[in-house]
Amino acid sequence: MAIYRGTGGSGDSTQDSTLNEITQQAINANNSATAAADSATTAAASESTVAGSATAAANAATQAALSATGAATSKDTAVAQGTIATTKASEAASSETAAASSASGAANSATAAASSASTATTKASEASTSASTATTKASEASTSASTASTHASTATTQASTATTKADTATTKASEASTSAGNAATSATSAAASLDSFDDKYLGAKGSNPTVDNDGDALITGALYFNTTANSMRVYNGSSWADAGSAVNGTSQRVVYTATANQTTFSVIYDAGFVDVYLNGIKLLLATDFTGTSGTNVVLATGATVGDIVDIVSYGAFNVANTYTQVQIDRKISFEIDGGVSNSTYLATQLVDGGTA
Repeated sequence: MAIYRGTGGSGDSTQDSTLNEITQQAINANNSATAAADSATTAAASESTVAGSATAAANAATQAALSATGAATSKDTAVAQGTIATTKASEAASSETAAASSASGAANSATAAASSASTATTKASEASTSASTATTKASEASTSASTASTHASTATTQASTATTKADTATTKASEASTSAGNAATSATSAAASLDSFDDKYLGAKGSNPTVDNDGDALITGALYFNTTANSMRVYNGSSWADAGSAVNGTSQRVVYTATANQTTFSVIYDAGFVDVYLNGIKLLLATDFTGTSGTNVVLATGATVGDIVDIVSYGAFNVANTYTQVQIDRKISFEIDGGVSNSTYLATQLVDGGTA
């Protein structure tokens, strides 16, 4: 700001203008000081410093106003006061800047405080959530503990059951072992029985066997079916004999016309029960022919062409159990003397001949 010094004339006008300007600046300084005071009041964190600066600014403004008023009387005083006012205004500006900075710091502090409060609220909410989660987990832990206890009880029961079943299995294994032993014994017995049966019945064969099915010696009473003679045969200890007649009925006849030197003629018969006729002449068994096979007869001497060989075989059978003549007589004989009171009867009475 320029300050003009001079006397009289236009110089006074310039001085008045300068005073007015100083006065306006003082007023503006006062206004700034007032604003600074307001700003200082608003600043929470720097309240003491701002208040001091505002007071200084207000005092300076007041002093500047007084100096401006005194300047109307004394130019030098006004100039001095103007200088003071300018200085004070500068100080006020500095104070205003400081107040603004303090206000900004206060605002930042307030923002930080708000942020901290928000953070605190968030943390409190998180703490509440954590507490709720902890309660839930505690409940779950209690439930898990109860479940574990139940499972432990179940495991104990199952272990007991397993022990019982193991004992049962051991018993069953022992029984199975016994049964297996019995089965093995039965199998051995069955095999022995089968072998015994196989030694007795040799099955169907085309000729008299000399050993049994195992290659062992024949036992007395062994049986087999001769498929050639169609008869069952039994071993009597030294030879085979028909167990029943190979002849259907009581006898059968086969007639052949011989070829040159023919000796063998097929016929079914019971060994020993066959007659052979050559051209009507009966031949002798075991002399003129052999008749033991039951399937053919063999002439001792070959026949001549055109010879008639007549073979008669007889059915052999055992007579069933019958009554003797005496038994028959005792069955059917009785005496009757007329049927009167003195009638007599045989000891074996079969017919009541009358009343007594």
